[in-house]
Amino acid sequence: MAESDKSPKLIDDNREQLARPDRVAGLVQKQLFFGVAAAGLIAFFWQVQAGMAVFFGVVLMLANAIYLGRCVTALSGLDAESEQRSLYKGAAIRFAGLVAGLILAGFLGLNLLFVGLGIFIAQAVLYFSALHDLNREKV
Repeated sequence: MAESDKSPKLIDDNREQLARPDRVAGLVQKQLFFGVAAAGLIAFFWQVQAGMAVFFGVVLMLANAIYLGRCVTALSGLDAESEQRSLYKGAAIRFAGLVAGLILAGFLGLNLLFVGLGIFIAQAVLYFSALHDLNREKV
């Protein structure tokens, strides 16, 4: 089977799982919880501005995750080529939003290293949540 033949089936198999509102809401809640906890600890033990920068990075990734969920939900009823085009367009928009957010953080005077830490924390929560879900589905 060619690689292009696998792509539409993969999207079909995972669309319901990715687009479930409870799954997206749960992911956003986990990212927000760990992001606020990390930002609070950094603000308390180090600097308030560093904590704000971490929180800003987490919010960037939250917006990214919510938009991704909306993009996947919008795929229903599209043919394989339109799905692929829509996913690429969504990825480009999310990337542009991330770059715009980083530029905004720079203009606001936030330390981009701490913004990056917030992005890392949110992405780590996403990764470990997905890993946990995969392990739970295997059992």
